[in-house]
Amino acid sequence: AALLVTPAATAYQLTRRFRRMLGLSIAIGATCAVAGLYFSYYLHAASGATIVLLVTIAFFMAMLVRRRQNRPA
Repeated sequence: AALLVTPAATAYQLTRRFRRMLGLSIAIGATCAVAGLYFSYYLHAASGATIVLLVTIAFFMAMLVRRRQNRPA
């Protein structure tokens, strides 16, 4: 469930347009999946857990970006 919800929530942090959110969500999910498989192979870790960890890190980074954009100057 985390790989289904978290990329969408991450994309929602970065844009409010539905069409852009859809594309961004797919890109985030695919990128984190490929990177997670790569890292799990070389770190000898569980692939599912590594993918979810990367998607969660991306979500928190998007939250920080969103928070900095909303901060008054």
